[in-house]
Amino acid sequence: MASHFVNIEESAINALKTKAENDNTKKSTTSWLKVWQEWASYRNYDTQIENYPPEELDKTLEKFYGELRTKKGKDYEPESLKVMQAALDRRLATRKPIPFFNNS
Repeated sequence: MASHFVNIEESAINALKTKAENDNTKKSTTSWLKVWQEWASYRNYDTQIENYPPEELDKTLEKFYGELRTKKGKDYEPESLKVMQAALDRRLATRKPIPFFNNS
């Protein structure tokens, strides 16, 4: 009888993780991280979200969410804020360093 379980190498696990993250998710994460970095730079904060200790990150994110507006100066829709929070959570969960986006 065949087993329900097989041995899998770490490289195969990493390939599954990479495949699971679709292009739209990657674009969303990149876009929202850029917004975070622009805000942090504007406020003279560390743009690398992974560098914040948890308590400081909580306070900084509260300020970020409170100050964030669309390019037209309007509040974001709640669904957009959920997507943004999910994007930042994904980045923090992976703890990968992110490049600073500079528009100059």
